[in-house]
Amino acid sequence: MKRIVFPGSGTEDNQTPVQTPVQTPTQPPPTQRSPTPPPTHKDEPPQTPRPPATPKDETTQTAKPLTLASQQLSLTEIVVPSLKIGATTGTCGLFVGATAGIIRNAPVGFFSLFSAGQWFVLGSTFYGGRLSALQYFGPGEPVPRDKVKASAMGGAFAGFCSGWIRGPRNVIPGMICFSSLGAVGQALLNWRAARRERLAKEPQKETLLQWLNPIKPLSDEDYEKILEEKLLKVDVEIALIEDRIKELLDDDREKKAKAKAAAEAEAQRNQTPSSEQDGA
Repeated sequence: MKRIVFPGSGTEDNQTPVQTPVQTPTQPPPTQRSPTPPPTHKDEPPQTPRPPATPKDETTQTAKPLTLASQQLSLTEIVVPSLKIGATTGTCGLFVGATAGIIRNAPVGFFSLFSAGQWFVLGSTFYGGRLSALQYFGPGEPVPRDKVKASAMGGAFAGFCSGWIRGPRNVIPGMICFSSLGAVGQALLNWRAARRERLAKEPQKETLLQWLNPIKPLSDEDYEKILEEKLLKVDVEIALIEDRIKELLDDDREKKAKAKAAAEAEAQRNQTPSSEQDGA
């Protein structure tokens, strides 16, 4: 070890104190010993280590596919179909406006464009509002009551937009008119769908017109039954014809056998007199 000199301790003033670190003997790190396996008997086979059990990951399980009615739609999935419906209704409005312009003897182009714009706004806003209302009622298949409410809301939104284009005074009448039309139209569609399902489950009854009509529609099953009956009749006729042919062949063979026997008997009769004459 070196001595440390401090200032004012009787040493030279120009000598700067130097402090050297004290070197301590370093010891090597202890080596880790591998654990010795437990003693095994000679008769027992060596045991292989089992891999650690991996926890089940719930995210890896395949989820059931979600339908359109069971998942929430994004803004794009609502706007794009609404624009497509609006384009379709706008095309119809274009022809309606052209027809109205021709009937009124007015500018056809102006009437066509104005009518196409109105129909585009009505179609796109109604479909978009109805689809948004259905998403508001929650996921799952909507019930008929929710469909009526959604159609009424879509009609009110369409009437609001159409009335705002025509003028602020037409907003409230437009909302009332189009919401009523949407609700009534959806109610009629629900009634028709329910009636169709009920008629599909019930057995069909013969009406007066069907009873008077000589031509009756045939289902696939009835047509198959008719064809099977015709095939059975054809098979029976073929069997009868084969039996008749067999009988005719048997009769022909019997006739030939009888004719042959008669000819042989006649030949024998002719031979016996000639032999007697030769003997005499």
